Formats: sequence, C-alpha cells, structure tokens
Amino acid sequence: MLGFLKKLFEKQKEEVNIKTEELEQWFDAQAKDRINNLDGVIQQFYIKLNTIKGELQIKHSDLLNAAIKDEKKIEPRLKSVVIGSRDNYARDLLVFLNIMKVPENTDIKQSQGLSLELQNSLNLFAEQTNKSFSVARHLFYNQVDSIAKSLREVDSTIKDFQGILQSRGITDIQSIKEQIEMFRREKDKKFKLKQEIMLKNSRLEQSKKQLSVKQSEIEAFYE
Repeated sequence: MLGFLKKLFEKQKEEVNIKTEELEQWFDAQAKDRINNLDGVIQQFYIKLNTIKGELQIKHSDLLNAAIKDEKKIEPRLKSVVIGSRDNYARDLLVFLNIMKVPENTDIKQSQGLSLELQNSLNLFAEQTNKSFSVARHLFYNQVDSIAKSLREVDSTIKDFQGILQSRGITDIQSIKEQIEMFRREKDKKFKLKQEIMLKNSRLEQSKKQLSVKQSEIEAFYE
C-alpha cells in the first residue's frame, strides 16, 4: 500500500518509514492540501446544482399549470391519459427535486457522496418516467422537453464534478482513506480479540491454580 501512496503524492521523493499506527495521520497530512484546494470547485458545483434546481422547480409548476392547446379538439379519453401521465411525471420529478438537497459546508466526502446519490437517482428517474415522459409530450411537449434539458444539465454538472475529482486523484484518495480506516478497524478488532483471549487464558490459569489448591486441600484432609 505504501508504494501506491507514494505514487499518488508525486512530490514525495524521499524514502518514508511509517508505523502502521501513524499511517492514517500521515495520509491525512499528505492529502490535506489537495482536498482544501477543492473548496472553490465544490462551491461552484453546489451553486450550479442550486441554480438548476430553482429552474426545475419553476418548470415543474409550469408543467402542472400549462394550458392544453385546442383542448376542445382533444378526444376526452386521450386527454385523460396524457394528463395522468403528466401528473405522474411531475410527481416523480418532485421526488427527485427533494433529493437535490445541497449542503452548506464543502466537505469533500459529503459532496462526493451527493454526486453519486444524484447520479443514481437521476438514472432511476429516467427509467421510471420513460413512459410517462413520452405520453405527456403529446400535449405538453414544450414543458417536458424543457425539463429534460435541465435534467441533462444536472447530469453534465455531476459528471464534470466527478471528472475533476478523478483528474486530481481525489477519488483515489477517498478510496485509500476508506481502506486505511478499514485496516485500522481490523487491527483494533484483532487487538481487542487478542486482549480478550489473554484475559480468558489468565482466568483459566487462575482457575487451574485454584482447582489445584482445592485438590491439595482435599488430599491433605484424607491423609
């Protein structure tokens, strides 16, 4: 693992000897500058998301309140089906908008988690609304297509942000950080288990000694 860490931090030229208990602290120190320099990137990511979210909220309202052109010429059954699809699409869009909760702080782990959550939610939204989107376009073409355009901007914003994290090695840093934390937990678990075994062995030896004393007392009693 140490060899990979040195490659990740290219400026680290000298040989480094690190104790396992100091590995997490050393890694945090090496990664600190890279992570801190991302504050502006994360802020821009959040600003862009909030801007698009605001636009989508307006478009969501516009969709629900949109008038149907030449409504009297539309066959009632067709109109009912399309309006139902529009309402379903609008409902699912509102669920997605509620997921777009942008945090106030610029924590890298939180922002990375948000980007992944939004990406998954956006993919799920696209799958779930494929039919309702197509049907709603029959009478609300401009509104649903405008919403789709904004959703593509969300997707593009997420991918741009993830691309920056990847290019700056942040994705690797977070992955290694998790591995180090897992390594520490496993080490602590093994240490605790070793302590428990030692304690049980100590108690066992003590019990054996007490049993030996009792046996000696019994043998002495019958002599």
